[in-house]
Amino acid sequence: MRERNFLILIGLGVSSMMWADRPVGRLVGSLPAWLADAVAAFSLLLAIAAGLFIVAIALRDGAVRRARLGQGALLVVGSAAASLASAWLLKHLVGRARPEAGVDPWSFAPLAFDDSYASLPSAQASCAAAIALSLAIALPRLRGLLVLLGAAVCLARVLVGAHWPSDVMAGWALGAAAVAGVSRLMERFARKPDAARPGSH
Repeated sequence: MRERNFLILIGLGVSSMMWADRPVGRLVGSLPAWLADAVAAFSLLLAIAAGLFIVAIALRDGAVRRARLGQGALLVVGSAAASLASAWLLKHLVGRARPEAGVDPWSFAPLAFDDSYASLPSAQASCAAAIALSLAIALPRLRGLLVLLGAAVCLARVLVGAHWPSDVMAGWALGAAAVAGVSRLMERFARKPDAARPGSH
């Protein structure tokens, strides 16, 4: 992710905390429970179906060669792991209250290590962003579909009342940062063997 886009996303997250989190939380809280359960089930089925569809297209069209598949898989796994670990650490350091009836979005209990105060950032949104964006690098033709899928997962986390909108924005930014970091690390390691060859200097 380019630095400008990253800063824009951070700005949107801060703006959401100030003006959108509270009204969206009230709206989601007024939705019937069956609707929240239906959204959660639909988002899971959508993620599975889209994942199978993407793999099928890539294999059918020969878009993924063996070496590229290996690099792409490493980027996906590394980015997802880095995003989840970072999100777990940050959410417990920050200690933001999850959306519940009457809860203030500005309620924080840093270092509480309590799931009720583990809302910011969203680990699921972070992982969804890491997977979607890393796959988009390996499968650029499917970039739009992948980003939409990741966004749908983030939206579902808000609609089921598990996170504030700014939580998923922060999670997306964290996932994007994980992809950028792991990608640069892989590029650095890939250049080392070339630099070690005779005559490469």
